Order: sequence, then structure tokens, then C-alpha cells
Amino acid sequence: MTTAPRHQILLHSLRQRIPEISPAEAFRGMREQKWVSIDLRYPSQWAAGHLPGGIQIEIGQLPNQIESRLPSGEAPILCYSRSGERSLIAADLLLQMGFATVYSLSGGWEAWQKAGLPSEVGAFPACRPPDERLAGIAQLPHLIDSIRRLSAGLVPSVVPFVRKEDRAVMEFLCIDPQAMEQIILSAGSDGEIVARLKSELGPSWPSDHAIREFNTRVLHRRKTPESTDDP
Repeated sequence: MTTAPRHQILLHSLRQRIPEISPAEAFRGMREQKWVSIDLRYPSQWAAGHLPGGIQIEIGQLPNQIESRLPSGEAPILCYSRSGERSLIAADLLLQMGFATVYSLSGGWEAWQKAGLPSEVGAFPACRPPDERLAGIAQLPHLIDSIRRLSAGLVPSVVPFVRKEDRAVMEFLCIDPQAMEQIILSAGSDGEIVARLKSELGPSWPSDHAIREFNTRVLHRRKTPESTDDP
């Protein structure tokens, strides 16, 4: 006897208590009842295209951000994700938090696009400042943001366009730009990126002393500091 995967059991349980609606029903509700749509995808995905008026909040940030981001605490909420699975989990969470009317978009963004319904594109979030550190490495958060922006189609390829300080991070880590791009775009969070980088580099991961020297060189010894604006 084959046992169903646990996430499928969870999704089946959620579908018993979370109302799922089709893209056409969701579109009508947004036009007639002023529903609020919550986009649970990553910022780069939201920027490339989202439901009209969609508010981007990643699922891990939902409990802390939802109340401050909603225009009205009484409006019905429509949660949607890429395929409609994360939105079930998010809708269940919002119901537990006391929100009265919450729906999940059946089939998610993929179904919305397939139905040919209206969408919007958004301004991509700004890159984090170059002196912000991740795993102790200055400029790494900026590099991550730059590659995610570029992947949204703002320019055709990552390699020729990242700033020289962003390229310096890849040179410091001795990692191929395409490999760095693949890790960043396939990882869901900064923590996952760092974990995968450390796994990829193994013993070659730089020491704390090497990281401090790199930060000093990149942040404090620029003869002509470049703009921190996004590429």
C-alpha cells in the first residue's frame, strides 16, 4: 500500500476548510467587492507580473506584516502563490489570526496567466546597500539583489552588467558567475543561498580574517566610489 506524501496530506486537509476560487471568480470579486490580493511569491516574481493591486508579502513575513500592509482590516483577502499550494497554507494562517474572509486562488499565478486575465508589473525593490553584510561578507546582499533584478528581464544577462564590487564578491569566493546566478535564483532565502555557497565551496570558504580584509578592500579603499544605485 502506497502512502501519500505528507505535504499532499496537508494540502488535502487544507482544501477541506479553505475556500479555493477560480481565477474568473477571483477577478469578479476584485472588481465588485474590492478584495485585497496577497502575492506570496518572491519580489522578483512580483515585479515581473502580478494581480492588479497585488501586495507582495513572502509567506514567512506574513504574520508580522499583514496588518500594517492591508488598506482595510475588513476587506476579503485573496492569497495566491505560483501554483496555489503556499496560498492554502497562508490562508489557513490568516484565518487562525482572526481574519474573517480569506480565499486561496486555485492554480495560483499560473492559472491566472493561463486564463488571460489582467496583470500588472511592479517596480523592482532597490538593492540593499553595499556595506550590508551576509555571512560577514559586505556587498553579498547587493549582489544577490542585483542578480535577482537582472533575472527579471531588466537586462539580458547577469555576467556583463553587475557592478565591479559585485563581481569582486564572485572573484573573492572563486565561484563562476553562472554558478552564482544559478544558486541565487534557485534558492528561496538569503540563508539558503549562504548554505548552498558553503556547500559548493567546501574547504575553500574564506576565513573570518580573509573576509575582514575583503570588506576593508571593497568598502574603504575605493579610489573612486561607484554609485550605490541599482545596475
